[in-house]
Amino acid sequence: MKKVYLDWAASAPVKPEVQKIVSDFLKLDIGNPSSIHSFGQAERKIIDDTKLKIATWLGVEAREVYFSSGATESINWAIQGYASTVPDSYIISTPAEHKAVLAAIAFCQTMGAKAELLPVDKFGRIDIRHLEQLLEKKPNSLVSIIYVNNETGNIEDISTIGTLIHKRFPQARLHIDATQALGWLDCNQKNLHYHYLTGAGHKLGGLKGIGILIIKKGYEEPGLIHGGGQEFDLRGGTENVPGILSFQVVAKDFSESQKQHIVHLYKTLLGKIKKISDFIINSDLDNCVKHIINVAFAGIDGEALMMSMDLRGFAISTGSACTTGATSASHVLLASGISEATAKGSIRISFGPDTELEDINDFGNALLEEVVRLRKISGYGI
Repeated sequence: MKKVYLDWAASAPVKPEVQKIVSDFLKLDIGNPSSIHSFGQAERKIIDDTKLKIATWLGVEAREVYFSSGATESINWAIQGYASTVPDSYIISTPAEHKAVLAAIAFCQTMGAKAELLPVDKFGRIDIRHLEQLLEKKPNSLVSIIYVNNETGNIEDISTIGTLIHKRFPQARLHIDATQALGWLDCNQKNLHYHYLTGAGHKLGGLKGIGILIIKKGYEEPGLIHGGGQEFDLRGGTENVPGILSFQVVAKDFSESQKQHIVHLYKTLLGKIKKISDFIINSDLDNCVKHIINVAFAGIDGEALMMSMDLRGFAISTGSACTTGATSASHVLLASGISEATAKGSIRISFGPDTELEDINDFGNALLEEVVRLRKISGYGI
């Protein structure tokens, strides 16, 4: 049985060019990047070259690029670092963020920081006027907002938020969780005006275990790991050079032809879904990335559908990979006002440039069959 991977939002397949360059590197991987001999300096050059590549890509300076173990560490670094260094720290976010953000904020609250989660609309977006009113009261706040929601693919208006803070609230700071946006949307700092940006290499086809944190000059914060003088004394520990090298390969936007291919797959999948009765699409079809679709089918449990599709060779999810397996409904969908029944019935389908049209057609046909089968079992419509 052919297996089809449609869970790219959880982790993208490692790109073939990453596999080759990392494999070749591991044959010669000897030195420590902190060593001053030639072996160590060869590895240091990989780190420096990768920082320069990322800096050029995101419109920042190489000195403003920091490496971590992944997006979760980078998020905690940004949020906890702010709370630990800014007196009377106040964090503004939403209940529709990734669990890493919400958990970091909750931890900071135990340490005395204050926080407010702005309500979101049915697509998980904030009312920017509400944010503006809050910043007028708390002008030195950290605003932490997800750019592309990892469960629905919906896009937040980060450009407007960044411009608002840049022009009217210069004491405030903006952190954007760009984990699902990198490669797909404009993440240039000069356009978005963020102070901190976080992301992970494995969402782009790099290795797992490597994340980035962009810290604008003048907003440096202590990291979570204390040790040697790595990362300008902000994050101790010997660098993950293979992971960093993999990020050097994937630090670029997807090509226009790749994006067009994704749109074609997206439209094809929507056409298949529309052949099934009683469905609800939780993604904002007018303003979302086109490689993620979140949908629910009435009378169907999302986890049951995910497992039945897996048995047929199709890998999908019920939401964030970090919370899959939990019995509760998606906090993202609940925060958006979606009913618990619909939230529990939702699945996330995500794909990438290497996904084939045939795979989407086969998936759509199998999806129809499984929805019909599971509805018969549940007695839906009888």
